[in-house]
Amino acid sequence: MTSKPGTAQLEAPGSSGRLLATNTGWRLIAFGARTVSGVLATVLLAHLEGPAGLGRFQFALTLTLLLSFAVALGLPKLLVRELARRPQDIKRRIDSALVVCFGAGAVVTVVMFGFGVIFHSDTTVFVLAGLALTADSAMRIVMVPFWALERMRYEALSVGIQEGLFVVLTAVALVAGLGALGVMLAYLGSRVVGLITAWVVVASKIHIRVFPRTHPGELAPMMKRATPFALDDALSLAYIRLDTVLLGILVGAREVGLYQAAVNLVLYLNILPRMLNLSMYPQMSRAWPDRVDELRQLRDSSLMILGALAMPIAVGSFLLAPRVFAVMYGSEFERGVLAYLLMAPLIPIRMLGNTLGTAITAADRQTQRTIAVGVAAGVNVVLNLILIPRWLLFGAVASSIVTEVGLFTAYALMLRRVAGPSCLVSALVIPGAACVPLALSVLVLSHAPLAVILVAAGATYVLALYAIAALMSPGRTLRPRSVMSAFVRWTPVPTT
Repeated sequence: MTSKPGTAQLEAPGSSGRLLATNTGWRLIAFGARTVSGVLATVLLAHLEGPAGLGRFQFALTLTLLLSFAVALGLPKLLVRELARRPQDIKRRIDSALVVCFGAGAVVTVVMFGFGVIFHSDTTVFVLAGLALTADSAMRIVMVPFWALERMRYEALSVGIQEGLFVVLTAVALVAGLGALGVMLAYLGSRVVGLITAWVVVASKIHIRVFPRTHPGELAPMMKRATPFALDDALSLAYIRLDTVLLGILVGAREVGLYQAAVNLVLYLNILPRMLNLSMYPQMSRAWPDRVDELRQLRDSSLMILGALAMPIAVGSFLLAPRVFAVMYGSEFERGVLAYLLMAPLIPIRMLGNTLGTAITAADRQTQRTIAVGVAAGVNVVLNLILIPRWLLFGAVASSIVTEVGLFTAYALMLRRVAGPSCLVSALVIPGAACVPLALSVLVLSHAPLAVILVAAGATYVLALYAIAALMSPGRTLRPRSVMSAFVRWTPVPTT
């Protein structure tokens, strides 16, 4: 017999800086685990199988990620926003969402088999990727209570177990000589274990036992509300991932491997805005529409924090790209260095754009966001079809740059109309100024070991940013807490 959750388990905690910091820390662990496991699997496969082997795995994986919207159908984002406002509806909504997820996953897995036949690839790898996508999407739906009720520590536990297992199984598969097929098997196994773990944690800690079943009057209205989210996911994935698929079709696995070696380093950094903004998302959703000032403050705080992280990463990545590639991938990936150099400026654009997009969704402007993403996706596809045959992987790079800059600009203008001026300019300019001494330290220590350069450059940046923030803060205080508070709560520049 299914136990009913008590009221205490379904109460969303009140918003506070301490809660936000705690949840962000737990999300850092969860997303960090995903990133570390993905990087380690990529590096191991690159060293043992080369660009072609990495390209085969990434082609199948990217194709499933491109189709992930067709399995999750926007339901996790919708459920987090709505259940943050009405947590008493959690069980019946998740039950119904799981029915949709498993049904859609079966269809997508069959489609993946068809793609394997069409592309004359190993159909087993494609089918395994489809099954892994289904398990991963179901896990995200099961984890909705963690996000809606702001119990992020449970997400960190579930994801940590999943990603730790993925690393172990990947190493075993590669040592056994199973190549890309073995890594995909490891990926599937870890996703199944992750789903089971999340279900057990939800049942034992939040006292909600969810099962794939429909509830009267629930499915159709929920899917109607989820449609803009699903379209946004589909279009976002199109402009982010379709370039890899087109490279594989038009050029081949080796170019995919070189391109993914560069683009993965940019995409993996998206964990930083996601861990912060997904922690803020329930609070932003509850703030709209009655407390616009609170939504505005959350948006601006996120921009300042992420700007302080994104700018030094972008500058350091640009200056150290050749050495980073040599350590991570080896000499066969030298062509990927230039691609990464060209894409490094996108790091702050992507990270701050995530904040803008999250605030737009929280303000019930998902349809407008979907339209903007749709235009970006269309432009990206056209550019890729024109530029990839001419410039190979650099055609995909150029397409990404144009698309990301255009969408970022659209988000900034859209959100300004909804919530007023933001701290966007300050979030870029102030950390950018602190990056000047960082760049000088990297150049002075250019012949030192990479670890020494990273530590010295990081320390130089922190000191420079602290000094600038202290000088520009009210009263010009040097107390760390006051300086940090003034920096995070920077007054918006009216012209942004």
